[in-house]
Amino acid sequence: MFRLLSDVIGRVQVLEGNGGVGTLVKITFPPEKDSESSIIRSSIEYEGDDKLAEVASSHVSIKPLEIIAETIGKHLSEKKTTK
Repeated sequence: MFRLLSDVIGRVQVLEGNGGVGTLVKITFPPEKDSESSIIRSSIEYEGDDKLAEVASSHVSIKPLEIIAETIGKHLSEKKTTK
């Protein structure tokens, strides 16, 4: 997977487990930055019953964090231009 998405995923680290249910993985996305960029670090942790793992995996999303990061970025850009 990493080789197929190397332009999207910077680094994949298995923190715990063997790839099955309960495996903890740290995925680092390379920042796309320029002189106007901000870097926001975030993490998502889920804990649940093994019986719900299949259902939960289809609902795990970073979309809320993406929206928050974009909103903060816009706010910081607007604040910078008003100074």
